[in-house]
Amino acid sequence: MVGLEITQVQREFMIVVNRPMTIRAKWFAEHLVELQVMPKEIAERVISFSEKWIKSGEKFVMVIRDKIPISNDTKYVFIDWSVDGKTSKSKTIEVTVIRPLKIMISYEPWYYVLVRSPYGEVAGSGWYRSGSDALISIKPTKVGFLIMHVFDGWILDGEFVGKDPAYLIKVNRPLVLTAHWRTDYMQLLILVVILGLIGGFIGFIGVKKIPLRRLMHYRVRKERPEKREVEEITDIREKLAKLEEVYRKGEISEEVYKRIKQELEERLHKREH
Repeated sequence: MVGLEITQVQREFMIVVNRPMTIRAKWFAEHLVELQVMPKEIAERVISFSEKWIKSGEKFVMVIRDKIPISNDTKYVFIDWSVDGKTSKSKTIEVTVIRPLKIMISYEPWYYVLVRSPYGEVAGSGWYRSGSDALISIKPTKVGFLIMHVFDGWILDGEFVGKDPAYLIKVNRPLVLTAHWRTDYMQLLILVVILGLIGGFIGFIGVKKIPLRRLMHYRVRKERPEKREVEEITDIREKLAKLEEVYRKGEISEEVYKRIKQELEERLHKREH
C-alpha cells in the first residue's frame, strides 16, 4: 500500500483516522520588525502599524511618504530611515529579515513664510526648513509722484522687526511678514509752495511793471554766493508761512503738518546759526 502525505497549514485541523498515521509538526522562525517615527507626534500619519512579525528570510518592504502635511503653513518632510546602524535616503524600505529589526524613520518640520505688501514687488515667500534663514526683499522702496509711499520696515506679529528692504530672518515657525509704508506729502507741499510763490511773483511784476531785462539782472545779482544764504533763509520762512496757510485750510493732516514743520524749522536753524 502506498503511503499518502497530506500537508496542512492550519494550526488546528481534524482528520479521520482509518489507518496508521504519523503526524509531524513543522516549525519556522519569525522575527519582530518594529517601526518608529521621529517626531513621534506624526507616527500615525506615517505608519499603519508599529510592529509586525515577519517570517525569517522573507523581505520586509514599505514605501515611505515623502511629505506629511499638517496645515496650510506646516509640513514634515522625509529625511532618511535607519536600521542596524545603516542609514538610507531611499523612499522605499526593503530589508531581508533574519533577526529582529528596529527601523527608525525620520522627518523634519518645514514652515511657510508669507511676504506681503500693498505696494511694490516682494520676494521670499515659500517653504523653509526649520532652523534655516529666509531672505525677504521688496522693490522699489518709493512709489508715487506727488504723494509718495515710502517703505518703512517689516512687521511681524504687530511689531517692527527690520528696516532694511532686504531682511534675513530665522524660520522656526510659520511667519507672515508685512511691508509697512508711510505716506510722504513733501513733494506735494513743495509744489503748492512753488505755485504760490510763482503766483505772488507774477502779481508783483504786474503791479510794479518791472522791465524783464532789469528783472533778470536783479535775479543774477540775488544768486551771487554772498546772497544765497539769506535767500535760503527767506525761502524757508516763506514755506513755513505757506505751510501754516495750507494747514489752516485743512488741505493737509496734522501729522503731515507737524512733520514738515519740524523739517523746515531744523533747516532754518542750521542756516541762521
